[in-house]
Amino acid sequence: MNVLFVGGDQRQLEMIRIFKEKKANIHLLGFHQLMQSFVEARKVSLKELNINIYDVIILPVNGVSDEGKVRTLFSNEDFILPLNFFSNTKENVKIFTGIKTKRLEEMLEFANRDAYILMERDDVAIYNSIPTVEGVIMMLVENTDYTIFGSNIYVFGFGRVGETLARTLKNLGANVTVVVRSKKNYARVKELKMNPLYIEKVKAKISDANIIINTVPALVITRDILDEVNVNTFILDISSKPGGVDFEYAKKRGLKADLVLGIPGLVAPKTAGKILAEAILEIISEGSDESV
Repeated sequence: MNVLFVGGDQRQLEMIRIFKEKKANIHLLGFHQLMQSFVEARKVSLKELNINIYDVIILPVNGVSDEGKVRTLFSNEDFILPLNFFSNTKENVKIFTGIKTKRLEEMLEFANRDAYILMERDDVAIYNSIPTVEGVIMMLVENTDYTIFGSNIYVFGFGRVGETLARTLKNLGANVTVVVRSKKNYARVKELKMNPLYIEKVKAKISDANIIINTVPALVITRDILDEVNVNTFILDISSKPGGVDFEYAKKRGLKADLVLGIPGLVAPKTAGKILAEAILEIISEGSDESV
């Protein structure tokens, strides 16, 4: 099995190690500053790349930006993939990425190829929520001068990450309000003995928040909501770029609001890399048709 890793962060190092154990022939693109050596893992450049030999191509979790950039911690140069990057790949090549972006969709359409979007898999997202939540707790401790216990915390979203986060914060003694849209999630939050709140009613309630955490990958914390937020409230957005907070307006109001992406890769890259590698190997072994 010929495998090409394209950029990434510390998570990729654990993935490379696991694929080496599976006797894969590994090439690394965008890793020219990587100091750690992997026996039989060869660094390659775009110019020398023979893309048609690979059975598996693994992109970073955050995929490809709208400009074609691939994030890599192991290069000091902007790493840009051309629109035709996948054009000469094998017809049955398996392409993996964390999230789907407009640019990636264009690249796949241009080459008539599909990709597996790992973060859309329930198992990966749920397993990944564990290091995410641990990272969030670390950031709350670092950015506030009060305990989580007894704090009024508003969590926007009750998806796979939002649910794990809300339950954990409740178990730490926080007074957790979960902002939802659907009746189903409202009932589920209530059943878990937390405070459900429809997003339409947030403006009237959010002034008592000590901490606000957004998990929704869409603009949900708007100007009218921010107008009601206490100036001492810490806002943490852990959704995908560009986030779900009007950061420009939050800055004008003097609110502390941070967008932090890729938390598992920051706080637990070995665990996060193992989760991704195991999911990819499972898809390969099962011949899954979950690609898009």
